[in-house]
Amino acid sequence: MLFRSDWDGPVWRDDAVEIFVDPGHTEKEYFQFIVNALGTGYDGKRLDPLWSGKWKCAAKKSRNSWSVEAAIPFESLGQKPKAPGEIWGINICRERRADKSRGLMELLNWSNVMGNFHRPHMYGHLLFVDKEFDSKSSQWKPVADVLGPSRIFVADGYWDLDKDGKSRSEEHTSELQSQA
Repeated sequence: MLFRSDWDGPVWRDDAVEIFVDPGHTEKEYFQFIVNALGTGYDGKRLDPLWSGKWKCAAKKSRNSWSVEAAIPFESLGQKPKAPGEIWGINICRERRADKSRGLMELLNWSNVMGNFHRPHMYGHLLFVDKEFDSKSSQWKPVADVLGPSRIFVADGYWDLDKDGKSRSEEHTSELQSQA
């Protein structure tokens, strides 16, 4: 499969990952970031493809898989670092060209937006916590009471939180940091 290498081109027509961010979870203003398997990116604000942000992305291909990583600074979104407890809307989506010769495509999304990625009222929640937040402590119970079962992403991985506030963590390594 050929992948597009032109930045801000139609990379959503490739196998690609899309990240949607709705600061403040207002459901009015959201940003879209797309990365294909080559590491080529696209960005837009709502449905405005002329908006450009300052962000980084990388892709890594393996024999039977590929992964992407993105770093989107708050300043690029017109935001300042967030206080603990603030919630943004977020969705992570994927286009998979299962059989390009037959035009088959799979649309996958973390928060189910019913086939249209541009539905910010259906995005999941991004909860900001401070550095001292302890994943092994009882601090999770109030979060679980508000959000229910959740996946909480942090700089080096994520925590899965069940409805009772119990958590399990998963770590990952950074492709962007390894390229620096």
